[in-house]
Amino acid sequence: MFIVIVLALISTVDCEVQQVIATVAVSYRYSMVVSIQKYSAITAKFTGKAALGKCVHPDSGKKISHGGRFQISSSGPCIEYTCQNGGYSATSVACSNDDGSCTPIGSIKQISNCLQQQCKTSGGHVGFATTKEGCMVRSNGRSYECVPVGQSVTEDCITKRCSLNGNTYRLQVHDAKCKIGGQCKPVGSSWTEQCLNVKCDKRDYPDGSVQLIQTRSPAGCTDTTGKCHQAGEKGYSTVKHGRLYTDCTCNLDGHNYRSVCTQTTK
Repeated sequence: MFIVIVLALISTVDCEVQQVIATVAVSYRYSMVVSIQKYSAITAKFTGKAALGKCVHPDSGKKISHGGRFQISSSGPCIEYTCQNGGYSATSVACSNDDGSCTPIGSIKQISNCLQQQCKTSGGHVGFATTKEGCMVRSNGRSYECVPVGQSVTEDCITKRCSLNGNTYRLQVHDAKCKIGGQCKPVGSSWTEQCLNVKCDKRDYPDGSVQLIQTRSPAGCTDTTGKCHQAGEKGYSTVKHGRLYTDCTCNLDGHNYRSVCTQTTK
């Protein structure tokens, strides 16, 4: 006696394989900037503020003798002024840190692996100018590395580019591909693998994140050897739930492939 058995294959499956998130780091290209003040002796004498070579402290109004040293609140703790015949000028200049300490002119301050600043003076101001900048990246457990602004880094078929917008350093996804068996498959490409049609797709998100998706759907009926049979092909065997079925025919029902088989029983 022959029994006809219908074996339904798996319907379409979406398999999400990778989430790539753009990383953001914020820093200031020129920070802790203050003005270096100056008040000339000629101006002091002309305005009548110079008395016996003394100068007037701009904060307290107290008179300071010639050669006396002082600080001004607006300039911070790292600029020292000297009274000179009624006027004053900065005679010691350094950059002020957040903790109140001072960094000498020309000294380098390492903010992170990717951000380096140097204490500089420019146009009557003193502060930290950025001399090295980029986006920090860590790949496969390795130590952090710095990607300069405008340059890219590629890993696992994902290319990210370091960009600067205002004071924000952003490592953005520039190109994303599906990694399949050591190969990079472009988004939109499709191929067949183990009797399945596979397509590389992606979703873009407003924050710059990209989600890569492998969309899989049956490409035929599979026999006991793993060979893929197209609709209408006959005479193969297949296994389902540990049982062997023979004399099968591959049928296409909508988007699903079905093996219609006969099983010999006593």
